[in-house]
Parts: sequence; structure tokens; C-alpha cells
Amino acid sequence: MVVKASLSKADPQAVREVFSLLARSKTAGAAAAGEFDPIPFGVAALRSSLDIAIAYCLRQGLIARRLSVDELFDDVTRALEP
Repeated sequence: MVVKASLSKADPQAVREVFSLLARSKTAGAAAAGEFDPIPFGVAALRSSLDIAIAYCLRQGLIARRLSVDELFDDVTRALEP
């Protein structure tokens, strides 16, 4: 899910609520404990994948410097976890 920074700034509660709805939806169809989850959800679950994507973008010259995963999110979205 992508959220415009302007929406996150103007209505952070709406962003939190949409995230909560998506998290509950995912939980309803969640894999059993210990099973592989093909659709990770949340910053923590995606951190390693985002690090890899950042590295590829840097290597391909799409970004000028290596970003941290936390730089991809504002304070509202960084704190969202299922």
C-alpha cells in the first residue's frame, strides 16, 4: 500500500485506520504458525526485502545514495505494525 505524504500529514488517523483494516483482513486469511507467509505485511516484515530493493536501485543508478528503510516512511507510517 502506498500513501501520499500529504494524506499522512493531513489525516494520520485515516492512514492508521486503513492499515488496521488491511491488517485484520490479512489476519483473517493468515497462514498457520510456522508456515511460510507469501505476503509479508508491515515494515518489520518487509525490512530485508526493502533493503535489497534499495541496493538494486543504487546499483542501477536510480538513486544517488543508499537510503535506509526508515527514510522511506514518515513517522506515521513507520510506526504501523500489524
